[in-house]
Amino acid sequence: MEKSEIDKLLATADRRAVYINQVEHAKEKFRTLNILAWDGHIFELDPSFVCYVLLQFMSSQADGDMPIILFDKNSEPVLIEDLSEFVDQMQEKHTEALNEYLDIYSRLQ
Repeated sequence: MEKSEIDKLLATADRRAVYINQVEHAKEKFRTLNILAWDGHIFELDPSFVCYVLLQFMSSQADGDMPIILFDKNSEPVLIEDLSEFVDQMQEKHTEALNEYLDIYSRLQ
């Protein structure tokens, strides 16, 4: 293999490593932004939590908007009395985090 071919391979490998590093930073920023503070508690808005809360919200609408209990980041139970407001804030934070992640990720392409 010629020296120029090796240099090209090394340059490609370096670009790939930088890209992977930047994607990981974007994911970490997304995880950092995807946190909701509510009544002194912290909630990580991962996909399963968001789905669970939205399912509870939809069923509570049928039952008359009853309060629910959720676990925060530290597995402490939290009574959510105003589920509508919680869902609004959760969706706002989650959408902001997704938009920021998409913006960063799009610039990397």
